[in-house]
Amino acid sequence: MTLNDLLPNKFARIMGTLAALAVPAGLGCEADEGSPVYPAGSQSTSQPTSQPCYSDSECKGERICVSGYCQDPDGDNGSYDQNGTGGNSRNNPIIDPEAKDLCDQKDNNGNGLFDELGCGKIYVTTASDKELAFFDLTTLGKTVVFSSSSIGTIYPEDAEVSPYNKSIAFSVNGELYRLGLTNAVLTMAGNEKNCFYPSWNTSIDSLVCYSWWDGPLIYSFDFYDLEASSIFNFPEDVEIVDIAVSPNGQKIAFSAPPSKGSKEEVYTINSSNGSNLEQLTSGAGSYRLDWKGNERIFYSCPGGICSVSSNGSDQKTEFSGYSHLVFNQDYTKAILQALESPTLVLDLNTSETFDLDIFDYDSAVFGWTN
Repeated sequence: MTLNDLLPNKFARIMGTLAALAVPAGLGCEADEGSPVYPAGSQSTSQPTSQPCYSDSECKGERICVSGYCQDPDGDNGSYDQNGTGGNSRNNPIIDPEAKDLCDQKDNNGNGLFDELGCGKIYVTTASDKELAFFDLTTLGKTVVFSSSSIGTIYPEDAEVSPYNKSIAFSVNGELYRLGLTNAVLTMAGNEKNCFYPSWNTSIDSLVCYSWWDGPLIYSFDFYDLEASSIFNFPEDVEIVDIAVSPNGQKIAFSAPPSKGSKEEVYTINSSNGSNLEQLTSGAGSYRLDWKGNERIFYSCPGGICSVSSNGSDQKTEFSGYSHLVFNQDYTKAILQALESPTLVLDLNTSETFDLDIFDYDSAVFGWTN
């Protein structure tokens, strides 16, 4: 038996291959018409169209409020010239154009923008140091929250921050743990099934895991009563490579090959009982899943990052040259990572990109909280 034998109608969807959707090397984003797209490593210093205002304090950079709109008084668009002068001189006359922008409602580098890297905390795993840590975007400082040197390496696909940012669930060699972020208490689940790719449900105590202990299956685990409940059982020769629960908790997306030796595809099931199995992609080669809202699933695919709608339509390549994406919690920004490329912050409203070179070389992002 193959996974597709469990579909209600395995020929119900005929979908194009990713080859037809390929984009040139570099960063390629299929943004809405008229949205700017910048290549990997670039940074636009263009200003947004004039915004309404009542006072100078509402305007970015060195713009001032004139006749109800923010305007640039000297026409340099808030940028530095070759001598390093100009920029945000009205608000901060001494400024370093090479400085990283902090989350402080100020233009820290004189490019006319503020908080361009976003706000909140970015959570990473670091393989060489065997640790979980976060970077606070108000300071760009690093805080280690847990060292796993005594139990093993934590991989980014095996770690996830809980709803309301109360704790982190992670697994090491199939053992499930929960680390409190307010009290630093580490709890080992001790459940009889192993757990891979833990993904939180909408509850702060409940998550779903993949296990092969009693045959491959997806199950739910409740930290409050320490009970495990089977949700979906796979054919014996199927091994999945990631799980992601939708933000509303109604769907579970997973990546698995339809049959042994074939490429992984994106599937969804109902989270309550494992019903309504649907294959969303064709020829995807998918792994590292991440929902954008409840309507779209992003995943790593050969050569880049792809996406598909939750009903299986509109499968496409989003970014080439990058292997992993993490959204912030309000879906206004995303982090793009790859082994051989600089880590970028992508503004999802403007498509502008900004370098985020604050991590260790082997740090992998797994969460971004407000």
